[in-house]
Amino acid sequence: MNLSVGWTAYLRERGHDAKHWSEIGSFDAPDAEIMEHCRKEGAIILSGDLDFATLHAIHGTDKPSVVQLRSKDRLPASIGPLVNRALTVGAGNLDSGAIVTISATRMRVAKLPIGSTEPR
Repeated sequence: MNLSVGWTAYLRERGHDAKHWSEIGSFDAPDAEIMEHCRKEGAIILSGDLDFATLHAIHGTDKPSVVQLRSKDRLPASIGPLVNRALTVGAGNLDSGAIVTISATRMRVAKLPIGSTEPR
């Protein structure tokens, strides 16, 4: 809910099955509910905050994967190409369970569960 619904069209135009939470559930749903829905559906969360990574750290979970945007400008026109790249080139990591952090200039991948030392 913290990102523009414009992301949905942007990602769909690039072949991704994207839905904004407002199409699925209540605007005031707790993050844990969103995570559980995405885990069951095999979906990836795209978010502008750290809440989902924090929940992974607290609970030691490995799904759903999260792409978190850490850029001031979080609109598809500016950071969209990096997000699309993360979803396509980084699909293997996301399928295995990962948190991908995207800033204006770079992308970092951390495998889930947080703190795991197992190789990918």
